[in-house]
Amino acid sequence: MRDEHAVEHNLRRRLARFGRLCSLLLLVLAPSLALSQPSSVGPRGTSLSRPSGRAAPAERLHPWVMPLAPRYHPQVASRARGSISVGTVTTGYLANAAELSLEGPHHRVLAKVAPRNTRFTTDELKELVTCAAARVFAAFPGHKLHLGNFSRRSGGDLPWSVSHNNGRDADLAFYARRPDGSIATPEHLYHFTRDLTARDSPEPMIFDVPANWVLVRALSECPSARPQRLFIARWLRKALLDFARASKEPKEVQARVARLLHQPRRALAHDDHLHIRIGCASDDLSEGCLAPGRAPHRAIGQSKSVRRRLGRLRRALRSSNAVKRAGAAYLLGLYEDQRSARRLGTLLDDPAADVRIRAAEALRWVSPTTLPQLLDQALLDEDSPAVVSHWLDTLEQLGATEQLARRLLDPRTLRGPSGTRLVVRRRAAELLATSGSLMAAQLLLPLVADDDPGVRMAARTSLERITNRSHSDLILEHSQNVVNLTPSPTEEIVMWQYFLAHLPQPFSRDDVVLAGFRRRGLPVEGIGRSDLTSFAIALGWPAPYRDNAADFIARVLRYRPEVGRGSYARPAQFWRPWLMRRRLVQRARLRGVIDMQRTEQMAVATPGDRDSQPLHH
Repeated sequence: MRDEHAVEHNLRRRLARFGRLCSLLLLVLAPSLALSQPSSVGPRGTSLSRPSGRAAPAERLHPWVMPLAPRYHPQVASRARGSISVGTVTTGYLANAAELSLEGPHHRVLAKVAPRNTRFTTDELKELVTCAAARVFAAFPGHKLHLGNFSRRSGGDLPWSVSHNNGRDADLAFYARRPDGSIATPEHLYHFTRDLTARDSPEPMIFDVPANWVLVRALSECPSARPQRLFIARWLRKALLDFARASKEPKEVQARVARLLHQPRRALAHDDHLHIRIGCASDDLSEGCLAPGRAPHRAIGQSKSVRRRLGRLRRALRSSNAVKRAGAAYLLGLYEDQRSARRLGTLLDDPAADVRIRAAEALRWVSPTTLPQLLDQALLDEDSPAVVSHWLDTLEQLGATEQLARRLLDPRTLRGPSGTRLVVRRRAAELLATSGSLMAAQLLLPLVADDDPGVRMAARTSLERITNRSHSDLILEHSQNVVNLTPSPTEEIVMWQYFLAHLPQPFSRDDVVLAGFRRRGLPVEGIGRSDLTSFAIALGWPAPYRDNAADFIARVLRYRPEVGRGSYARPAQFWRPWLMRRRLVQRARLRGVIDMQRTEQMAVATPGDRDSQPLHH
C-alpha cells in the first residue's frame, strides 16, 4: 500500500513538473509564434483595413516620448539673447526655446501634432512663421496656417524626421480648399498629387495655389529671418512658379522664391507639407550653431565666433563661482578645447559636486582615452552618490568595461544629503549590461549570490542582456538538471557557468546575441539592413530581446537617438514609426505582428467582458 502511494505521489509530482515546464515553454515561445502568423490579416479597425496607409495607433509615438524639460546650455562669456540653436539641424539641440501657442489669430497646430509637444523653435523662426501666416490671412481672410512639427523644447531627435534637432526647421501644412472653393481645415498632412488634389484626405481637397504662393513669398520677405531652403515636391513648386508668372509677379521676387524652393535629394518628395529651414542667427554662431545640415561634432568648436570665446571660458574655470566653473567646463567640452584638458582634470577634485560632474562630461569629449583611468582613481575617494552615479554612466558611455568591472568589488553604499542611496556594485552591474565583452558576464556571476536582493537582480538582468537569454530560457535549457523551477542562487550560477563554458570558440558577444534571437524563432542572418524588420519585430518582445534589438538597429543605422533612450520612452514606440516612415522595414509583415501583439495585450488586460471595463491607452 505504501509503495502504491509512493508511485502515485511520484507520478503527480512528475505531472505537475511537466505542466509547469509546458506553461513556461509557452511563455518563452509566445513572441516567436507571432512570426508564423499571416501578416496580411488584422483585426477589424486596424491600419490593414484602411486604404489611406496611415499608421495604426500601436505604431504612433506616445506624447510622453517628447519630454518638456529644457536643455542645459550655460551662458558663460556669452552675448546670446533669447533662444540658442547649437550644432546642426541633424545632430544639434535647442536651449531657451520659443514656444508657439496651440492656436493663434492666424495659425493652428495640427490636432495630430499637438500632443507631441514639438511646437518649440528659435525666436527667429517663430517670428518668420507668424509673420507669413498673418500676410496670408490678410490676403485670404479665414485662411489659417496649420503647423506640423517644429522641435522639442530641448531640441534633439524626432522619430518623424532626420532634422528638426536645433529649432531651425518647421513643417507647414499646405493651404487647401474644397472643390466648391470653401476653406478646408486639415487634421493631418495630406499628400497632393500632380493634379493638385489630395489623395488621402477624408474629403476632396485641392492645393490652394494662390494662398500657398503668398505663403512662400512672405517667407522670403518677412524681416525676422531668411530661409536657407523651402523643401517642396517638384510638381507643386512648378505650380507655384507658373502662377507667379501668370500673375505678373516682379521677376526679382520670382527668382528669389525659385532659389529657395527645392525638392530634397535622397528624401521623400515633400508633397504633403512645406519644410522650412532657416540659417543660424548671428548671436547663435558664437554658441556653436552650424549652417551645414551635417557636420562632425568637433566642427561646433571650430568657427571663428566660438574660438574668440575660448580664452574667456578657460579663465572662467578658475572662477570663485561654482556655477560659472561648471558652465565653463560644459562649454569647453562641447567645443572640444584640447588646451583646457589639464585644468578640466584637476576639476575632478573640485569642492562642488556639479563642477566634478561637468568636468567629467567635458573630458569625455576632450580626452576620452585618458578619462577612464582618471575616473578609476577619482572614484576611490568620491562619496557623493550623484557624482559616482554620473561617473559610472560616463565609463559606460566610453565602453570602459575594465574600470566598471572594478566597481563590482566596491562594497560601499553611499547616502546623499537628501536621502538618496547608491549601492555602487549594483549600479556597476546594471551598466555592464551594455558591455560588448563576454568577460563581463563572467565577472557578474558572483553577484548572483550577493546578500543584497537589488544587486542580485541587477546581476541577473545584465547577464540576460549580455547573453540574450532570459532566466526562463536558462531554466528550460537545464530542465533535466533542475527539480525546482526557482533555483537557488548557487544553482543559478552553475547554470550560467555551464552556458558560458560551452559556447563555441571563437564566439563573440554579437554571436551570442544573434544565437539568442534565432533560438526564439527570429530569422536573422547578421547585423545588417536586411535584418531590420526582424529586429523591429523583436522590439515588441520582453527584455532582454527588446533592448538588444534596439541596440542592433542603432548600430546598423549608425544613429543613436536621444529620444527613446530614457525611462520616459520605449524602443518600439520610437523605432517602429521611424523605420516605417523611411521604408527600411517590410511594412505589411511588421504591421501584422504589431496588430496581433496589440490584440493579445488587450485580451490579457481585459480577460472578462471588454465592454464592462475601461480601456487605458
